[in-house]
Amino acid sequence: MPAQEIPIERNFAESRLLSYDERTALEERIALRRAMLEQRFTEERDDMQKQREARSRAIAERHAAEERQLAEACGNSSHTTAL
Repeated sequence: MPAQEIPIERNFAESRLLSYDERTALEERIALRRAMLEQRFTEERDDMQKQREARSRAIAERHAAEERQLAEACGNSSHTTAL
C-alpha cells in the first residue's frame, strides 16, 4: 500500500505533498508547540494573578494602617467634639 500523500502549502508559493510520516512528525511538532504555548500562557496568567493579589494586599494593609492612625489620632485628641 503506498504512503498516504497530503497536500500542504509551503511559503505560499510552492506546494508539495507530505508523506504520512512527515505529516505525523509535523502534527507532533505542532502539538508540542501548542502545549508549550499553553503552559507559558498559564504561567504568565498565574504570575499576573499573583501580582494583582500582592497589590491588593498592599492596598488593604496600607488602608488598615491609615485607619489605625486615624483611630489613634481621634482617640488621643484632647479636642473631641460631640455632634
